[in-house]
Amino acid sequence: MKDGGQNKKAKATFGKTRRGNAFDVEKMKPHFFRVMFDSMLKDATIYIPTEFVKNYRSRLGSSVKLKVANGDTWEVELAADDDGLIWLVKGWEDFTKHHCVKQGDIVVFRLEQDSLFHVMVFEPTGSEKKYSSEHVNNHGRLLNVKVEEEIDVGKDTGCGTF
Repeated sequence: MKDGGQNKKAKATFGKTRRGNAFDVEKMKPHFFRVMFDSMLKDATIYIPTEFVKNYRSRLGSSVKLKVANGDTWEVELAADDDGLIWLVKGWEDFTKHHCVKQGDIVVFRLEQDSLFHVMVFEPTGSEKKYSSEHVNNHGRLLNVKVEEEIDVGKDTGCGTF
């Protein structure tokens, strides 16, 4: 039957991508995102979605590194609670202050390799926030480049408007 041959061919290509390469789950770079609410910023902690933890817990250590587009990397400790949720804790507040994360922002996490996330921060408008590493020191403070003095992030500094 002609139909039988066509079905066999369809079965043979099932599981391949458009480019013809076999689909490899191990090479996937899974993502999750969090919409930031004021309470998350005040508590200075967020949890990783339970489905993500269920599927990728073995790829997360006791801490993770958060890498942003300019190559800067932040280490953030993970903590589990009694309900089995995994939280970003120590280091997360510094990351949010450094990147001027505000209520309504969307933070996207892409697991690049074990315990390393590439992180992107989007404004509520959908535009990715841009930062220049030359204006920020390692302590999450913006530098006033003209007089080279440190000023607190979030106090009318034009945070995120480089």
